[in-house]
Amino acid sequence: MTNDIDNIQQTLQQTVTQIITSALTLIGVLAMMFWISPLLAAISLVTVPVSVVVTMLIARRSQKQFALQWQRTGSLSGHVEEMYSGHNIVKIFGRQNEAIATFDEENEALYRASFRAQFISGIIMPCMMFIGNLNYVAICVLGG
Repeated sequence: MTNDIDNIQQTLQQTVTQIITSALTLIGVLAMMFWISPLLAAISLVTVPVSVVVTMLIARRSQKQFALQWQRTGSLSGHVEEMYSGHNIVKIFGRQNEAIATFDEENEALYRASFRAQFISGIIMPCMMFIGNLNYVAICVLGG
């Protein structure tokens, strides 16, 4: 639960600032683009739907992985809390090796889930750069 609250707090802090900045930038850039050249502005706006579709496809896949990562984090945190609070009992019954093995399994599962989530979400920027470069080429060819 603590992990989920921290994730919500971090997301809200980042999102509100980005939404305001992005909205103002978008309005200003669109106004200048259409004022300078409506044809080139229309060409550059063609890539917006493509970018949205690509981002949504990648985000759907990464969202599942982030949910798995949060689940694994909660499971690992629960195990650590349980072993910490019941340290004496674990030690009395000689279950240290089992506790360590369980921790190693939980930690490895968290690592795999985190790696997949970060990898898939890390693909978004290269894809956006590629689409942006295609847009740049189209504007150069048609604008030149």
